[in-house]
Amino acid sequence: MRTGRNQNKTYLLSPDSAKALNVPKFSIHNSVELRGYTDIPKLDPINKELSAKLVRGYYTSVSYTDKQVGKVLAELHRLKLDKNTVVVLLSDHGFHLGEHGMWGKTTNSKTDTRVPLMISDPSLRYQPKASDTVVQLIDLYATLSDLCGLPKPETDGNSFAAILKAKAYRGSGMAFSQFPDDMQFKGYPKTMGYAVHTNAFGYTEWIDLKADTIVARELYDYKTDPAENINVAETPKYKKIRQAFNRQVKLYRK
Repeated sequence: MRTGRNQNKTYLLSPDSAKALNVPKFSIHNSVELRGYTDIPKLDPINKELSAKLVRGYYTSVSYTDKQVGKVLAELHRLKLDKNTVVVLLSDHGFHLGEHGMWGKTTNSKTDTRVPLMISDPSLRYQPKASDTVVQLIDLYATLSDLCGLPKPETDGNSFAAILKAKAYRGSGMAFSQFPDDMQFKGYPKTMGYAVHTNAFGYTEWIDLKADTIVARELYDYKTDPAENINVAETPKYKKIRQAFNRQVKLYRK
């Protein structure tokens, strides 16, 4: 986040509030979730003062949640259950706080699809403090079954317990998501966005579901553009990378 000053007032603002370049209309929304509240303008832009208030409110809620997590962990310790309880902290989605002019979730961007994921297993002598390995929430069931010594479940997810044990992990290195261009669709969405994220790139393919044709693509190079500010899907030097992601989307949709 960055701060802006106006008449001795300080506002906490997103560093990427401008609309990304070369972005298809399908990936941009009008923050319809936020605009459902009575004190939010229905169409007008969210000004600096209101943005600062919203950001403060979001961080306050995070602080409150953190305190509740602390209470749960303290109670586990009091009940002497902390020595045989696997603890998982996660979120189901990310959240825009003004990035690219949007508020809320409901996109396929990294801001929305990258989530906190913390796991503590007291039975493990050593656990890495962090890992940049790409895993998916769909992998949690298999992972917890693995950590608890239960039979391998029938699931599309894969156990990443090896990462927690500081062992070699042979995952795909990819995370998938999908979301339509309009969250307020009725019956059946017209256009669906299928996204693939790796440590190096983020790719989204927008498909007209009735015609089964690609109507737009997004590709972001995280090495030079971690905030997804420039869509390079049609840049010639990324053609082979785009084609590789296209194959992954086809496999995902089967």
